[in-house]
Amino acid sequence: NSVIDNEPPEIFAFVGDTLFQNGDIVNENSLLIVKLFDEFGINTSSSQVGHSITYQLDNEDPVELNDSYNTVTNDFRTGWIYFNLPKMTSVEHMLKVTAWDTSNNSSTEEIAFSVIGNDQVVIANLSNYPNPMRDATSFTFNHNLGGEDIEIKLEIISTSGQRVYTETREYFSAPGTIDDWQWDGRNSDGGKLISGIYIY
Repeated sequence: NSVIDNEPPEIFAFVGDTLFQNGDIVNENSLLIVKLFDEFGINTSSSQVGHSITYQLDNEDPVELNDSYNTVTNDFRTGWIYFNLPKMTSVEHMLKVTAWDTSNNSSTEEIAFSVIGNDQVVIANLSNYPNPMRDATSFTFNHNLGGEDIEIKLEIISTSGQRVYTETREYFSAPGTIDDWQWDGRNSDGGKLISGIYIY
């Protein structure tokens, strides 16, 4: 018996890196990353007009991505696209990715992001969790220098203005989201700080 396929492909689109969240800020020279999945495979043929894998930035014409699609080894159902987007202006953008499967089902994924030029550094969505903390807390933020080599300094300051902890880290080809920084509530000498409010 023939199998009827009415399920469209699954599309997961990212800008910069796979830590991207819808609405993030990104670099003006960014990488489009797309993960595609379909039980019956993705259509990469250009012979059917209008059935290519494409992306569309804002209201510009769609751009074909068939040649950038690569399946995962030994799994025809899953594949990835890595595509360098053209230099973008420093405004908010909408990007749509459309793909078809081999049964002519299509789906579209739409994402939004803001572009900030490399001439300024912008940090967004800065937070720590848990807050308040008990034994440790993790810091996370999003920035516009994804793919660049950056240096980050974390300072913890008491409400009296005393700098109690400082740490500097270097990231080479940094991801657009930093989420691997944890602090255990100790000062720079390793001593446990008293309970209270601290500023970072």
